[in-house]
Amino acid sequence: MALTIDINFSAAQCKVIVTVADTDNSGQPGTITLVRGNSAKQVKPVPSVTATPLDVDFDAPKDGLIHQFTATLVVGSSQTSLTQYLQVCTAAAAADVAEAAPEEEEQTDQTAEEQTDQP
Repeated sequence: MALTIDINFSAAQCKVIVTVADTDNSGQPGTITLVRGNSAKQVKPVPSVTATPLDVDFDAPKDGLIHQFTATLVVGSSQTSLTQYLQVCTAAAAADVAEAAPEEEEQTDQTAEEQTDQP
């Protein structure tokens, strides 16, 4: 089984993105464990690991610092790990990301109201 794994940071989402694939196309379920430094640990199941890369997002600290992240993918009896150093977004940037979604909804609502008001 040829498992592949990659770790990136999405500034647009303020999240760590772990991309996993199995080039042998096994389609078996797996588990991703993401460890920050040697403490904060998050575990997420993956229903089916296939040759098509799959992105799984994880929460990240909001301190703007560089952190060590180690991701481990386990599928059946096979596993692979990768360690990356990534700079995460600041709390202000995370707030901007959180505010962006409601603004889009408000604009959509305003457009709907404008269309209703016009004869």
